[in-house]
Amino acid sequence: MLDAYSWLSTNGIVKDGDYHGYRAQKDQCQSTAGKDKFFNTNQIEEDNIDNRRLKQILARQPVGVAIHSNAACLTSYSHGEIKAEECDCNDANTRDVNHGVTLIGYGKSSRPDCSEYWLIKNSWGPDWGENGFFKFCSDVNTVKAPQGTCQVNSFIQYPTLD
Repeated sequence: MLDAYSWLSTNGIVKDGDYHGYRAQKDQCQSTAGKDKFFNTNQIEEDNIDNRRLKQILARQPVGVAIHSNAACLTSYSHGEIKAEECDCNDANTRDVNHGVTLIGYGKSSRPDCSEYWLIKNSWGPDWGENGFFKFCSDVNTVKAPQGTCQVNSFIQYPTLD
């Protein structure tokens, strides 16, 4: 993700509405000539942060996070908050991550065994999950999930807008 933020600081990115959207097929990129672009000035990575710090960052902007994606669990996701035990995506002895997503917010859970959740945008399009989004239980990190559900607290990356 840091490479992407570095590229954006030079080349910029257009607004979401200026893209044709995800089509699940190989295609040519549309020209962005003449369209307004966003440029970031730098990028930051914070590793192994707690939920309090992550909420502080989210109060300013969405962030990129690296997670351990158990494909079977996420592929079948349709709604609700996922706990680490349900996805078999945490191991106290490893910090393996294999999927980049965008953490955009948090909220109160409706589950009795999860008080809060992280709201995450996936890259699999609006027909997956909850219109392209999913939720990870964000309760206090435990021995089974020392870096949060599926390692969500492990590698936090975001552009700066100075």
